[in-house]
Amino acid sequence: MILTHFNQLLPTSGVEFACHLKFTSSDTHNIITTANNTLKIYEISIEHHQHLNQHNIPFSLPSAKLLLRREYHLHGEIVGVQSIRILASIEDGKDRLLLSFRDAKIALLEWSNDINDIVTVSIHTYERSSQVLSQDMTRFKSNLQSDPDNRCSALLLPDDSLALLSVHGTQADLDDLDDDVSKAIKDVPYAPSFILPLKSIDQDMCNVIDYCFLPGFHNPTLAILCQPRQTWTGRLSDSQDTCQLFFLTLDIVTQVYPIIATVDNLPYDCISLTAAPKEVGGVAILSANAIIHVDQNGRPVGRATNGWSTITSSRTHDPPPKDLFVRLEGASIGFLKLNPRQNHPQALLFLPNGDIHAVQFYREGRTISRVDISKPFARGSIPSGAYRLDIDGEGLGGGQFMFVPSMVGVSFLLRIGDSLDSLELFPKPDKLANTAYDDMDVDIDEDLYGSSETKNNLKEDGDSASHEPPFTISDYIQSHGPVQDITMGRYTKTPNSPLQILAATGAGHVGGITAFHQEIPFESKKKLDISCNVGLWTFALSSLGMVIVASDTQSKTKLFKLLPSNEIELVAENDEVTVSAGLIANKSRILIVGKSSIKVFQEGKFLVSLCNHSSFEICLQVDGEAIERAIVDDRYVLTFLEDDRKILFNVDGIKLNKVADLKDDLRILSIYKDVRGVFGQVESRCLCTVTKSDSLDILMLPSLESVFSSKHLAYIPSSMFNTAGTEEAMADKDASDGDGVLEACLVNLGRRFKRTNLIVLHESGHLVLYDTFNSPTGLAFSKVTSTVIQISATVHSKIIPCNESGAVVTGRSPVMISCEDTSPPRIHRFSQKYMQQAAPFTDGIIYLANDVVTLARIGDDVEYSESLPLRRLASGRHFDKIAFDPTSQMYAATSTASVPFRLFDNAGNYLWKPPMENLSPATSYRSSIELLSHDCRSSLFGYEFEQNEFVICCDTVSLLSPSANGTYKDFIGVGTCINKGEDVAVKGAIYLFEIVELVPSSKDVGNNYKLRLLMREETRGAVSAITSCSGYFVVAVGQKVLIRALEINERLVSVAFYDAGTYIVSLEVLKNFILVGDQVKSITFLAFQESPYKLVQLSRDARQIETCVSNFLAYEDQITFVSNDIKGDMRLIDYNPFDPAAEGGEKLIRTTEFHKGAEATCSLLLAKPSVRPSSELLLGGVDGSLSCLTPVDEQSFKALWLLQGALVRQIPHVAALNPRAHRHVRNDYVSRSLSKGILDGLLLSKYQGLDHLTQIEIAKRIGYSKAELLAILRNHV
Repeated sequence: MILTHFNQLLPTSGVEFACHLKFTSSDTHNIITTANNTLKIYEISIEHHQHLNQHNIPFSLPSAKLLLRREYHLHGEIVGVQSIRILASIEDGKDRLLLSFRDAKIALLEWSNDINDIVTVSIHTYERSSQVLSQDMTRFKSNLQSDPDNRCSALLLPDDSLALLSVHGTQADLDDLDDDVSKAIKDVPYAPSFILPLKSIDQDMCNVIDYCFLPGFHNPTLAILCQPRQTWTGRLSDSQDTCQLFFLTLDIVTQVYPIIATVDNLPYDCISLTAAPKEVGGVAILSANAIIHVDQNGRPVGRATNGWSTITSSRTHDPPPKDLFVRLEGASIGFLKLNPRQNHPQALLFLPNGDIHAVQFYREGRTISRVDISKPFARGSIPSGAYRLDIDGEGLGGGQFMFVPSMVGVSFLLRIGDSLDSLELFPKPDKLANTAYDDMDVDIDEDLYGSSETKNNLKEDGDSASHEPPFTISDYIQSHGPVQDITMGRYTKTPNSPLQILAATGAGHVGGITAFHQEIPFESKKKLDISCNVGLWTFALSSLGMVIVASDTQSKTKLFKLLPSNEIELVAENDEVTVSAGLIANKSRILIVGKSSIKVFQEGKFLVSLCNHSSFEICLQVDGEAIERAIVDDRYVLTFLEDDRKILFNVDGIKLNKVADLKDDLRILSIYKDVRGVFGQVESRCLCTVTKSDSLDILMLPSLESVFSSKHLAYIPSSMFNTAGTEEAMADKDASDGDGVLEACLVNLGRRFKRTNLIVLHESGHLVLYDTFNSPTGLAFSKVTSTVIQISATVHSKIIPCNESGAVVTGRSPVMISCEDTSPPRIHRFSQKYMQQAAPFTDGIIYLANDVVTLARIGDDVEYSESLPLRRLASGRHFDKIAFDPTSQMYAATSTASVPFRLFDNAGNYLWKPPMENLSPATSYRSSIELLSHDCRSSLFGYEFEQNEFVICCDTVSLLSPSANGTYKDFIGVGTCINKGEDVAVKGAIYLFEIVELVPSSKDVGNNYKLRLLMREETRGAVSAITSCSGYFVVAVGQKVLIRALEINERLVSVAFYDAGTYIVSLEVLKNFILVGDQVKSITFLAFQESPYKLVQLSRDARQIETCVSNFLAYEDQITFVSNDIKGDMRLIDYNPFDPAAEGGEKLIRTTEFHKGAEATCSLLLAKPSVRPSSELLLGGVDGSLSCLTPVDEQSFKALWLLQGALVRQIPHVAALNPRAHRHVRNDYVSRSLSKGILDGLLLSKYQGLDHLTQIEIAKRIGYSKAELLAILRNHV
């Protein structure tokens, strides 16, 4: 049995659910997004940009930007998110958050301004109810909805039941109650929840498709869409319109639920239900071929979107617009806020192909008379929903915002102007067709719908043309989408180029290829002839460009100019050791601080700086080495003298004016530029100091007034509060008990929005990032992220701010800290170890390591928004598979496109035609294989497969080739499926391609390759998996495994086969062993023998599992099998013939079961660099995650297993979730859970984020020290 550790290298990508609310404060708008177990909180910042119209008159356009506030990884799969207000919301003005989870839980959360973090109010579990126990929740689609008037929420459970949670949201709930009861309700703001079986209301209320709450009713009112009689396309002649819509009122106090309206005979293919705004009323139903609006009285009116509506439904809808073929499967609709100047409500319809349509609901009085849909006017991503943001404020006009999330691509924040009418999406009404009432001065419905004077005033206001565009993109959240396939290759074609993980990501028109890197990738490296064992700096001067300042104890100080060819040119030199340097005078001059003098470099020469301090010259004369080190800012210079004095100077041109002598107990100091005005005025300067007792003090310059002080820095607290000017009690704490501080620095992180972050490096290797926030007591710091790096006694670790955004930490394990606006601060590692000096610049870094100075360029396409640095390469196509050819160092990828279905006879005539006009065309898939360019951004060569033929598998195979004198040769193998319709048997084909080199061309050096087709062989079934074993081609055709040999005439000859009995989904090879994963019967372990040819079954799993991905995992002399099913469960299975339960080796033994959270799509077995022979398994997920399963030695596993158990019990978890229950896999065949064997990396990573004393306490309870646990975690987490 191999002991392993599971860790998520990349969390879930994309956005599945979203919610708009005021969560962090009463005046801040937030968007909360979820995807699988990831929860993100964004702040919406409203900006106004000045523009000029066609008459050169300035006007302001509002826009919104997203800023990530916090990110959480929960121990549960989130399946719903809603906002709700409770009694406490009346006082603080903040909304509360409701989360629902896969295992039938609802958590009520709120934001605490005291700790700048989420606090769990309550959790409500229904996992032990009869409805949940009788069902498999992994196959059930739950649905969480909340009443718009904040009276209750509902969660859809199996067996057509609703879990209802009532909350106390208004003061009226307390008016008739006693004081004691009122106080109890304030402390517990919800009533006891209960489960409502819908069949108890009406027997036809079953097979629920969707439901929602309706706004504007006195009691909570639900609209429930269900299908009492289920049918499908083949039974439409018998059962056609089988869906029903119910409107019912919830009287939770009396538990009476009257039905107020029912609509029968809705199309069988109804998909979703969306509540219309209160001003419109009713609901909008999306079916596959029509949009239907039903008002609260049960009156339906609809518009067909294609001709299939008349075939699949007997209900009469308005015909689709001319030349419009819209399929609504996977579509999302969002209503727009009704503008007073608009007569007809509008909505936006987002389709899976990216098209965006406008939908208009024509209103007569208060009744919707017809529905119309426009042609597409914009294109976006594949939506997972549409959410209107009700943001009102000064300067926003009549416009509104809409957030469109996506799990497979970019999520957009859209700005919709006050009207879409300027796009002329709908035909204007004919004035001749108007009624006589339109010309009257008095509105006949004045008593019902308002005064006609108001309408006239609105018309006059509407006459003034708005300058705002009707439709713009305010901001977006980037994501790579599901990982379809992964391979390992080189970043560049140089021999020592770093490895990269190339993945086919996304889907449809938002698909592409993404490269992930374990460390920060260097595009190029060049050694520089520079000596700099004292210091290294880089500056950008307008006159010289990039200037390098290098200081060495022997060659003293030299200034170099960096040329475009990466060569250096000596500009100036100084016979003195430089201890610090920086830009002054609006970044036009370099101030160089030497051991005995301070000089200014300008236009290729040095100027002596004047110091207005009499005793300073005396200090400079002490052995010529008076200044030990210094910090240079464009306004201030801080010098550290050898006698432990610290003098602060003000920079005035080339003059230095003394400001003050600093205290002797200050040990760590840095100057910070406050670009946001967090501590004082904007662009002011602060002095961040750490005393010898590890107390943090932030002083304003030049007054040296303390604006923040804390004595808890060494204890790594989750929050630090300002105690400046107050007496702080340090009861039961001693400074020696803390984790000593090595470095501390304030930096700005972010692109557009600069965040003030405090970076602290502790003696234990803890690297901690704090963010600023405003607590009720004033300014405070909260911990954002932390990690552990190795500390060396020989190579000093330093924090170097870079480019006014981010920082580099040198030392034994150097890292770079960066942050995007829509991502949390990320800590990425460098591949270079023992970095002594570093000087980052715009597109790279110059560093000293092992006494060698290297110029390393980082590509401008590298992004740092995820846990791993990534590059987005080819895009705009759906890539299925990707393979790396080690011989040519080239990549080949297969892409699939949706094309119209075509079926021809031998004469080339169509065998299938649409039965009638105005039908959306039937589509099929057609694939092609492409040879990618060196940078993977374009295609060099391609091969298109036949009509209705698409790729299932593609991989690099190493075969014994007679043309290569019987040696191994690399080929690209492809397996396809040929689908000519449901009434024709599926066939397949096997392809072998070779990447050959052409005559070199001067125009395209390095890309002189093409794909050459060696052979094609058609099979009787779909080719589902391919690989190679001992030089033979292994192919899975349907339920058979075939071993093929390559002959001299490039033909494949069968030498052995195995019948698995069911459809095979995966083939993996290790030496001469083959692991077969099938759709039903789990995995089978085979062995291939060459003399004579034989394929033998050694063992197989006795239990049925719907396997999707399987692979080997090796450690020392052990081997185990890793099986992943479609539920997201991972199992470790052993082959042990000596175990009695194995029945002589015929059965495989399940040793561990672990729920990883998402279905695996691909795997890649890698050799792990280690003293002991080992491997690691990479797993790509359908949710965009990238995970790693790594073997762990027994001693480390014991320590981490004890730590994992302690963390489950002793620390609070977000939403009060149980980490052990989240990883549990239901198994009815064993008495005890098979959980021991896989460590949970997500849970273990929480230990690094705890405060120092809690870490010590937990380590002591399990019999270890904090240093021992951190050393083990550093190697495995």
